[in-house]
Order: sequence, then C-alpha cells, then structure tokens
Amino acid sequence: MTLKSRLQAVRELSGLSQSKFSQKLGFNRSFWNLVESERTAPTPKLLEVLEAKLRINREWLLHGNGEMLLGTGAGFEAGRHVGTVKPPDYARPGHGDFAANDREYVFVRRFEVDLSAGTGAVAAPEDDHESVAFTTAFLYGLGVNSDLCGLVRVKGQSMGSTVPDGSLVLISFAEREILREGIYAFGRDDMSFIKRLIPLEFKSDGRPQKVMILGDGLAAAPETVSGPDLLDLQIIGRVRAVLSTFA
Repeated sequence: MTLKSRLQAVRELSGLSQSKFSQKLGFNRSFWNLVESERTAPTPKLLEVLEAKLRINREWLLHGNGEMLLGTGAGFEAGRHVGTVKPPDYARPGHGDFAANDREYVFVRRFEVDLSAGTGAVAAPEDDHESVAFTTAFLYGLGVNSDLCGLVRVKGQSMGSTVPDGSLVLISFAEREILREGIYAFGRDDMSFIKRLIPLEFKSDGRPQKVMILGDGLAAAPETVSGPDLLDLQIIGRVRAVLSTFA
C-alpha cells in the first residue's frame, strides 16, 4: 500500500470531497491535492492535525506501520458494539473504502440540491454534499456501482407511501433506459420528477414505444406517452432503494 493510497484512504474514511476534507482540517484544497498526489510531503503540522482531529496514526500514514487509527487495535466502542476500523483489502476486486468488523464499506455521494417545484419532483444531481457509508454487500446485492449512484432527497406526495415526501432515495445513474417497470428520476419540460414508469410496448431494438407515467399515491392520475412525447423524457436514473424519511 503506497503513501498515496494511504492518504486517499484517510480522506475516504471521512466520506468528504477533497474540498470539504481540506476545510475540515483547516487547510486549502490545493495543498491537500498536492499532498494526496504525492507532489509534496505531509508536513508536521498536517500530521499533527490528522492525529488530533481524526486519530490518524502518523507511523501508519508515513510508513504503513501499525493500524490506521490510534488506540487499542484502532477500535471503537458504542453502547454494546465494539469494533475495529481498518483499510480495506485493496487486492480484492470491488473493495470498499474501509473495513469494520470484517465488513467492507463504501461511500455513496449524497447530493445537496434545491428541489424542483411540483408534485413528486426531485432535482437532478449537480454537486455532491457529503457521503454515506453502505456495506459493499448491500450495493452488490442491488447490482449498483458505488461510483455510478447517489442519494437524493424527494419532495412531493404523488408517490404515496412508496416514496414518502422527504425521503432519501438511492438512484442508479447507470440505468438510463426504461427497460423494465420501476421508479425513475427523469427530466421533462425543464423540471425533474420521480415517478413509476411502465413500458407498455417495445420496438424491435428493445426500447419502449409507449410508457405509462404513474404516481403511487391514490390521487395520482396515470399518463401514457409515446412518439415525440416519449423523447422528452430524459432519464436521470432508476431508484433502487428508499432509505429514510426526514421530519
């Protein structure tokens, strides 16, 4: 494991972008970028801050000796749960960003965006705000690539109890064609929505000729689109999980 990979692991453990991670430490982004890319060496001040704020073991960071985090076995204790945080197995394909209690975790970006007006509307992701950790097994079970998905908040009542107003949803940005029934985020008429899309007829190339747009709420009236109207649907991605509801 190289110094560069250890520096990346330190930042990824926080779940923050380079800009926000630099802010957290009290350094500018350009300095951290130089350090993480090994174009300049970690300074004594940086090592001191990493140790004080994140409990990073400088011997591990500089030379790979010991555990990433300071303390007994880089462990933590919360209530009845005791565990150990350490780097992932970088030799394993599809490894996570860190490991804890023999499970690997990967960070998924959460997008902080202004929600569009309108029932059931969701804003298209533009800039990531922070990250949330999921087990690699969870995402693997969904068939979702962590680099091609994100978390977005939803606003509106049209999806009923399926996706309640204020929910946080996991969107797979890799799924940008309506090949099966599902809940999709899509753009239309300069707005973005989250609705259930149901392909009704297929062309010879496997693409749908007609699609029903349906809200799962009781008052949501279905709409069927085809021809030029179907081309107006710009798919952002398919919703793979509804994770939380904000008060």
